[in-house]
Amino acid sequence: MAEVVSIKLIKVRLPADTRSMFITPIVTCEGNIINIYSDAPISNLEVKVTNSTGQIVYYDIVTVDSEKSFSHTMHLLQNEEYKIELATENESYYGAFYN
Repeated sequence: MAEVVSIKLIKVRLPADTRSMFITPIVTCEGNIINIYSDAPISNLEVKVTNSTGQIVYYDIVTVDSEKSFSHTMHLLQNEEYKIELATENESYYGAFYN
C-alpha cells in the first residue's frame, strides 16, 4: 500500500476584482491515485498534472462533491516530480509532489 502524501497548494494571485473560492481544496497523492477533497462543492474545476519536463500527464475539468472526493488513477513514474494545477474561473492553485 502506498503512502498518502498531502500536496501543499499555493494560491496564485488574481486581479483584486475577482471573487474567491471560499474553500481551498485538499489534494493528496497515494501511489498512482490523486484525490481532491473539498468541504463545499466545486464545479468546473480544471485539473492539470504535469511531469518534470512540463509534459501534461493528466487534464480534465471535474466536479468535486463535498460528500465524496474526486479520485483519478494515472500512471506516475516513481521518483519523479510532478506539478498539479487547479483552477476555477476565479481561483488558481498549484502544488508539487514526488511519486
